[in-house]
Parts: sequence; C-alpha cells; structure tokens
Amino acid sequence: MNTPARLLPANHAWKIEESLDLYQVEAWGKGYFSINDAGHVVIRPSMDAAREIDLYDVVQGLKARDLHTPVVIRFSDILAHRLRHLAEAFATAIAENDYKNRYAAVFPIKVNQQRLVVEEVYRYGKEFGFGLEVGSKPELLAVMSLTEDAPDRIVVCNGFKDDSYIEAVILATKLGRTIIPVVENFEEIHLILKHAERYGVRPKISACSSAKSSTSTPCSRIATCSTACSSSIAIRAASSRISAG
Repeated sequence: MNTPARLLPANHAWKIEESLDLYQVEAWGKGYFSINDAGHVVIRPSMDAAREIDLYDVVQGLKARDLHTPVVIRFSDILAHRLRHLAEAFATAIAENDYKNRYAAVFPIKVNQQRLVVEEVYRYGKEFGFGLEVGSKPELLAVMSLTEDAPDRIVVCNGFKDDSYIEAVILATKLGRTIIPVVENFEEIHLILKHAERYGVRPKISACSSAKSSTSTPCSRIATCSTACSSSIAIRAASSRISAG
C-alpha cells in the first residue's frame, strides 16, 4: 500500500514499517528482502526470517578484508529456492488436474549470460529435470560444455536459425544431447531435414504457431507447441521459461 506524501513533525520517530512502505520492499522483495530492527536491509534466501543475512554486516566484513564498494553480492540460494518453488507449484497443479505428462522449465541464458549464474541455475534445476534455452549458435556451443555429463537435460534452441546454427543443432543431437529446435518458418524445416539426412539423425522439433482472434491485439496470442520426429508429430507438454536476475 502506498502512503500519501505528508509532512512529518521535527520530532517524529521514524519506524521500520515506514521504511518498508516508502521503498515498497515487500512488493519487490517477495519475502526475500526486508529491513530489520536496526534499519538494515536483510536477505532471506529461503524466506525464513530466522536465517536472514544482514547486508550491512556483509559490507562491513568486506571492508575488513580491504574490499570496497561497488561490489556485486550474489545470493545463489535465492535461485535454488525459486526453482524449487516453481517445480512444486507445477507439481501441485499436475496432481490436482490429473495431468498425464510432466513439466520441464528451461532457462533462457540470454536473460543472464554470466557463467556462474547459468551454472547455478543448471545445477539447482538438476533434480527437477530443468533445462536451458539458447538463442544462437554461440550460446548453443557454450551450453554444450555444461550438458556434457547430462545428455537427457533439455536444450531448447530459439532465435534466428541460419544453416550453420541448424547444422550445430543436428550435430549436437547426433552426440546424444536432447536438443529441441523451435521452428518458426518453413525454411528452417528444410534446413533441419537437410542436415538430419546428411548426418543420419532423427531430430526432435518444436513447432509453435499463433492463433489470433478478431479482438486480439498485435501483442496478444494463443500459442500451441508440439514436437515432431521426422514427419510424425506428437503433442507434448511445452517447455516453459524461467528467469533469474
């Protein structure tokens, strides 16, 4: 709730609740950030107030080690908690609706291409079978090194796909990786079939289409996704995206 601007008396004792409201911490913090009784910003990686980290104390500790601001402080446990929350939410929905397939999220590495972040998301998502999404050949090559020991983890290939990109997709599939290119036009299908025949690969393909109603805006659409092996098409659960800062 936003507090209207108001003049405060000179002897007004500022309260923690007023800081929380002024900076809308509860709105953007989502339970991971708050302000303690000392007026310091605290981080709760698992949303547990009993295990909060005082950010001011962290900065003081860095200064004691002769490290000075600006610095980047990453709390990877927040990523782990968000991934678990996402998996549990879909598991609950699947059970409630007696859904017969499974849910698999993919993290688009274009959201944050820092190696440490991608590796953490990939590591924490292992128990849920979560994968990664790439949008170019260089991103695919980078992900190949991460998935070397986990060929079953999904890698979704999006973005503009030229001949070189699609050839890399097919070669990665031939190496045993679970690669799913998202087909956006017929030219990409022709390229996939060309390289699949050349390297003797039976690829998985995700084809997405948009259906617009008469009342839809240019930005609104109903998307349907399916995967295809050669000419046969089997409807499967669409991989959804996650993002982490």
